[in-house]
Amino acid sequence: MSADASFEQVWAGDERVFRLGIGELLALEEKLDSGCAAVLNRIGTGEWRIADLKEPIRLGLMGGGTDAKRAKALVEENVVPGRLLEAAVLARAILLKALVGDTRETVGKDEAATGAPEANASPPPLSTEEVQS
Repeated sequence: MSADASFEQVWAGDERVFRLGIGELLALEEKLDSGCAAVLNRIGTGEWRIADLKEPIRLGLMGGGTDAKRAKALVEENVVPGRLLEAAVLARAILLKALVGDTRETVGKDEAATGAPEANASPPPLSTEEVQS
């Protein structure tokens, strides 16, 4: 996992790097004529289209450093009937990394910046009892 939303995943018989940067996200939106969150939502609800699976994987491979021609060939060979749900899981993971990142990294950075989780804690609530003099 890295701060640039890239991640490694074994897919198509090898360890591969996937990453959707801004350029790839814009290309995805243009190709699918949908926003990235809408594509993610379609995949998550099971209302995806084949292109909703192929394009995030292809662009994710390219963003991770795979040659465009090789990325297209890998998608054509591996996003096929009988393996579409596997492709849906991968496409969703690629989009989630790009849109959300790794929340575990964010939590760790926040705690390190403050020195302790308690540093961000809210003060105890004020008492609702009347003060007697």
